[in-house]
Amino acid sequence: VLDDVERVLNSALWRDAGHGEDVRTEFTISSTLGEDYLSGTMDRVYRDAAGVWNVLDYKTDRVDTASLPERADSYWPQLSFYALLVHRFFSVPQVRASLLFTAQAEHPITRVYGAEQLASIEEEIRRTIVLIKEGNFAPRHPPCPSCPFGPTECAIGLR
Repeated sequence: VLDDVERVLNSALWRDAGHGEDVRTEFTISSTLGEDYLSGTMDRVYRDAAGVWNVLDYKTDRVDTASLPERADSYWPQLSFYALLVHRFFSVPQVRASLLFTAQAEHPITRVYGAEQLASIEEEIRRTIVLIKEGNFAPRHPPCPSCPFGPTECAIGLR
């Protein structure tokens, strides 16, 4: 754990995040979306030197450098959701989201979400809510990364 903390504190991304303005840690944002309610708790939210709001999410997965992009892919839905919450809460047209794997802190993975992407994320969330309300939530094919269950054995009952 100490090695992970030292890697994070010595990373270039932390130098930026550690000196950000309006810093919030374990920050929960709740928002309505039509008749529905969204909520998410982010590891760190801050404004950088350029005034852009950032979401920083720490991951403790033991992953090597070559596997980072693939592993990050499984987390982008979460970060996209957080970016939308930050966009709505602070009324900003752009949000930067970063994944910082503690084992590879010198290799953060970052995406910048502009207004068009954020609108698309919001629309996808609206469609997903409709499907959930209809009881239409089929299992993922392929299953979630590193899931020990096959599509017909989904542990959370998505059959």
